[in-house]
Amino acid sequence: MDEVGTIFIFTASWGNGHNTAAKGLQEREELKGNIVKIFDIAEVSSGARIITKFWNFISRKPFLWKIFYKIGNTKNSSFFIRWILKKSFSSFLKKCFQKKLPDEIFLTNPLLSEVIDSILPEKINKTIFITDYYAPHFFWTWGESTRIFCLDTHAKNYLQKNIPQKHYAICDFPLPKNILQAKNYSEIEREDIQKNMGITGDAPIFTFLFHHFLFGNEEEVFWKYWEIHKSNAIYIIITGKNEKFLKNIFPPFPEIHFFTWIEDMSQIYAISNLIISKAGGAIIGECQALQMPLDIYNALPGHEEANWNYWKTKTKNLSDSQIRL
Repeated sequence: MDEVGTIFIFTASWGNGHNTAAKGLQEREELKGNIVKIFDIAEVSSGARIITKFWNFISRKPFLWKIFYKIGNTKNSSFFIRWILKKSFSSFLKKCFQKKLPDEIFLTNPLLSEVIDSILPEKINKTIFITDYYAPHFFWTWGESTRIFCLDTHAKNYLQKNIPQKHYAICDFPLPKNILQAKNYSEIEREDIQKNMGITGDAPIFTFLFHHFLFGNEEEVFWKYWEIHKSNAIYIIITGKNEKFLKNIFPPFPEIHFFTWIEDMSQIYAISNLIISKAGGAIIGECQALQMPLDIYNALPGHEEANWNYWKTKTKNLSDSQIRL
């Protein structure tokens, strides 16, 4: 755009990838000079908070997510889901568009696409960014989108088959600039990061991302690495809201360092030799861009299982439960 415009980006902190993509979009060169506003739909209304509480509940019990996904992820369930979304978010969206309509809308989570269409008094260019390498979400409401960006041809072909008459394109995961800076840190800067985190020594660093969903095998996963490396490695465990639970199941070894959350993930990537994570689209995209070794230890039913299976065909299998990019 040559003139100053207004861009609305709708994201959802129910999954880390949506917010990561939103921040990456905000920093893109083609949006410079425009007014860019980001809205996190997970924290905007009483209806959204109820959905967030439900999400947080099933995030501790992946088997419940599997049941929800099986029941909800059908074309026949779409009417009921549209009704819930409209009731939960209509008033919030009306406030967003009340003062000034944006020139363009980006969604890193398509849930509100059709609700937005029903509220806008005029058609506005709307772009959806898919944050997984596979997109089997029938319970997403796609609406009238100008274009949909996918991470690869696999996702594009799937969407074209199931959601026709859309304009699809392939793009990289829209990563924030700070993530891409991870490979540019100097040795001195890496040492300073470790020092500020209270980590000493030059042993390899393995970072476990246990901060969102818990699958029940986190302890088993950790001990697999400990049995091989023991005290000859440093182990970082990112706990998120699971801090109390995880600290209770792991021993107080000096080689283990717990962090509730890391504000700047580029620092973790800069000092880590290996990332251990579930099969989230953002983590895969980040590690792929940085050529960071990644072990995937588990996946949510549906989109993450498909992420995992897709990448198994492109990478070297380490075992039945791990792949490395």
